[in-house]
Amino acid sequence: MSIEFRPQTAEQAWQARAADRKLQVLTATAHLAEGWERETSERVCQAYVSLHRKLVGVHPAQREEFRAALNRICDGGGMLVEDLIDTLRRKWIDLYGG
Repeated sequence: MSIEFRPQTAEQAWQARAADRKLQVLTATAHLAEGWERETSERVCQAYVSLHRKLVGVHPAQREEFRAALNRICDGGGMLVEDLIDTLRRKWIDLYGG
């Protein structure tokens, strides 16, 4: 068994740590996404969405796409975490208007 060593720049290491922290927040707030999925009241759904966006940065429906992209950042690839959040937010607005 060999261990692959992948050198990182300071920026890549910093972004990997930032992505790891976001993954932890994503895991800790899973109950918000679950509440959004099962709730039937539009008002309560919007409350779940608002809190999820505030804590995680993206709409609950985007959490798996977000998780996959954060994992890529942790592995040393991808974009800045802030840019990823901005990209997913714009994508959501383009698709659903808000």
